[in-house]
Amino acid sequence: MFTNLRNLERDMKSLREETDKLSAQEEDVMTEVEREEVEKGKKRKREVDVWLENVKRFKKEVDGTEENVREKKGWISRYKLTKHIEDLKAEVVQLREKNGFSDGVAIHQLGIPSPQPAATLQSESANTTMRRIWNHLLDVEIRKVGVYGMGGVGKTTILKHIHNQLLHSGVFKSIFWVTVSKALDLYRLQEEIAGAIGLDLSNRVDNEENRSSKIHAELSRRERCLLILDDVWKPFPLDRIGIPEPNQTNGFKLAITTRSLTVCRGMESRLDAIELHDLIRDLAIKIARGSPRFMVKAREYLEETPRVEEWVENMKRVSLMDNKIKILSGQPMCPQLTTLFLQGNRRLTEISNSFFENMQGLRVVDLCNTMINSLPESFFALKNLRVLRLDCCQNLHKVPCLATLKHLRVLSLNYTLIRELPQGIEELVNLRKLRLNGTSRLELFPAGIIPKLTLLEELEMVVSGWRWPSNTVRAAADIKEIVESTKMTRLRLRFEDVNGFNNLVGSGKALALKSFDIGLGGKDPFWNLGYSKRVVVESTGVAGGSHASDLLLPCNVQEMTIRKVHDVTSLSQFSQPPNEEWANDLEELCLLSLPNLRAIFDGDGSIEAYVHLKRLVVGDCSRMKSLFSLGQLKNLQNLEQLEIWDCALMEDVVADDRNALTTISLPKLRYIDIAHLPELKSIFKKTVTCYSLYSIEVFRCPKLKKLPFTTRNISLLTLERIYGNREWWDALEWDDPDIKAQLQDRFTDQIYPVQASRQIRISNLFSSAFLRL
Repeated sequence: MFTNLRNLERDMKSLREETDKLSAQEEDVMTEVEREEVEKGKKRKREVDVWLENVKRFKKEVDGTEENVREKKGWISRYKLTKHIEDLKAEVVQLREKNGFSDGVAIHQLGIPSPQPAATLQSESANTTMRRIWNHLLDVEIRKVGVYGMGGVGKTTILKHIHNQLLHSGVFKSIFWVTVSKALDLYRLQEEIAGAIGLDLSNRVDNEENRSSKIHAELSRRERCLLILDDVWKPFPLDRIGIPEPNQTNGFKLAITTRSLTVCRGMESRLDAIELHDLIRDLAIKIARGSPRFMVKAREYLEETPRVEEWVENMKRVSLMDNKIKILSGQPMCPQLTTLFLQGNRRLTEISNSFFENMQGLRVVDLCNTMINSLPESFFALKNLRVLRLDCCQNLHKVPCLATLKHLRVLSLNYTLIRELPQGIEELVNLRKLRLNGTSRLELFPAGIIPKLTLLEELEMVVSGWRWPSNTVRAAADIKEIVESTKMTRLRLRFEDVNGFNNLVGSGKALALKSFDIGLGGKDPFWNLGYSKRVVVESTGVAGGSHASDLLLPCNVQEMTIRKVHDVTSLSQFSQPPNEEWANDLEELCLLSLPNLRAIFDGDGSIEAYVHLKRLVVGDCSRMKSLFSLGQLKNLQNLEQLEIWDCALMEDVVADDRNALTTISLPKLRYIDIAHLPELKSIFKKTVTCYSLYSIEVFRCPKLKKLPFTTRNISLLTLERIYGNREWWDALEWDDPDIKAQLQDRFTDQIYPVQASRQIRISNLFSSAFLRL
């Protein structure tokens, strides 16, 4: 039988048309499979996989046949091809008929997102908070959201409402809810997450790392995925569980609820605290409405004292905070009243003399942020008073004698204008906490007071006009009074000279304290960023001509700031105790305005003590040419943040070291911020692996022509942000021609550094948010 070429080509065209229809059906099936898998958490049927494989094989066969039609000329070959095409036509009909899948392309499995039962939100503030969290979840710049607050305030309820609304919004393709609970068991948590996402781990090897990789792969493959972890009690590393690090590239987001701000920080969430919080206030108002023993009129724009009839005789607690009351008048009959909140009445200038006459049961009075200049006579008859807060009363120049308030436990006079301590303070034998921060006009802390306050646990006096001297000034307290105080657990003080500072540290008192913030010299512009054990050294030569080498340092310091100490050439000068033992627990180190500092560490050995260092800030150190050598990096495995600015001679952040390893890893480094380094030519001269690097800022470093990035030493999944000037970015040179193209969308043109004030930068800005509920 003879088959001419024209008929053969006609048959082939017919087959191609049928094949194109099959391809369209294939695309429809794949779209349906993706929708069922990603959006509904289902699992594709095995018969669907078989059909797709057959279609793939068939299309490959058709392509080969079409190629043969173009090449074969002999009649025998044409005959065979015609027969083969007829067979393929029959097969395509069968494949098209089998693609219906009348009962669907996927089946239900574990992990189907379903609405969470949630109580009705009854307060406007709860709805406002819900909208705020919703906005954070939709913000592409925010990858983690933490919601924290006391138990029962509504964290879980609000997140359930958000979860349920997101299920139908299309914002996320996959949403999973997992309850963690107090007894954190990583194995069980892996099981819970696996169940939620429909991953069967029952047949897997019982190995945490293997389970983690399976969970990671399953979550990573899903587009626009949100994982909600409810009731987290302890922070835990995401990678141990298998939770991907959220970033814009993978589109993954993580939300947690917890009772603890510490957990939010441990999970690296940024502070934003609201294929007494509004919600807590609502709770208080609800309780108050159900009980005549509470009166809550906070933030109601009151300009006058509540009417006499509102002060019922068995009243227990009253809150009039954040109003516009100018004068507290009258003589309320409330003998059982224990708590009175008046803070935030910024127009309050006067309290009538008889106002407290019938409030003998008062235990807590808060008058912070008011404009009172004195306390009424009736106040000093409050013999049961436990807590008195007068913080930020800017008209308060003198506090009258407090001798009658013998049960007082907390006296807070932060940021008042007092020039002397209240008379009779030495008779407050039950006093536990004395707070005098920001008392810039305080001229004297009299001798003999602290020994009489035998129960005193906390003394705070930073940013105060009084600095503790080494030599006893007539009538002034000696540091020995603090050293010999047996109950003291928290101390925040500033010293006038090295000797006074050394007297405290040398006594071993710092080791016995649960928390301390002690400083020397300067005007103390720095705030404690959250570390419980902190030292600030500024201008040691101000009094007595002392040197850095004379200073004794406690050996359990967590945060250290050294500023304007002119004779420091390296940190090895701070050698007391020997061998830099003071740095063993150091997590944050700030070196600022040290004009003669040439090196932080003299050698590899001296850096070993800094193994726990997380954040290093170096600013305005004009003689430094490099920060450290490559060999020293091996001891900085916990470094997370590196900030350098205004160092006029710095040429390299890390200098070359012939004796060092060719490749060094900084596994936890997340932030590099450098600015105003006119001579800087390189960050790392050799390969430094930074797989956790998240953000880099570069400003006014005109000689920095290269960034130390290749696909081998950073993770493109982790690095999200590069800030700098557009002209500088466009002029950069690249050893790897592909790396700039891959990083282009991460670059943001900024005229000025993101951080307006680098000296008080708060740690852990991790492109996330957490809110207090």
